[in-house]
Amino acid sequence: MSATSDNWYFKKEELIQAYGTDYKEEVTARRLAVGFLQEAGMKLRLPQLTIATAIVFFHRFYVRHSLKDYDTHVIASTSLFLAGKVEETPKKLREVVIVTYRIRNKGHDDLKIDSKEFWDLKEDLLLHERIVLQTIAFDLTIDHPYK
Repeated sequence: MSATSDNWYFKKEELIQAYGTDYKEEVTARRLAVGFLQEAGMKLRLPQLTIATAIVFFHRFYVRHSLKDYDTHVIASTSLFLAGKVEETPKKLREVVIVTYRIRNKGHDDLKIDSKEFWDLKEDLLLHERIVLQTIAFDLTIDHPYK
């Protein structure tokens, strides 16, 4: 399966072939990640357009990479942070890290801003922002049907 930065449309057969025998697992994992993005976006009070853009970035990333190669929550959080910038509704990195941490770790203590874990999560998100941008060939243009 090949894609240029101008062409993000694939036939179902191409996607099934790319996912291999794990097609159903892939679809399930993607649905869970989209739910995570939707919940995080709403808690961050992002417009639906920004959340939709994050979902597109997430899917574009995983067209080129296996779900097993990168943590879906990290890529989803990164996609949300990036979409906020692209759609001119940015949220501070700190807010994105805290909200996504709370969703991912329900029932655990809140993340302390001065903790090593917080700083590691921030650095991880910034590192993955570069990886996502490279993977999607810096193609940040999304044509939403309802824009």
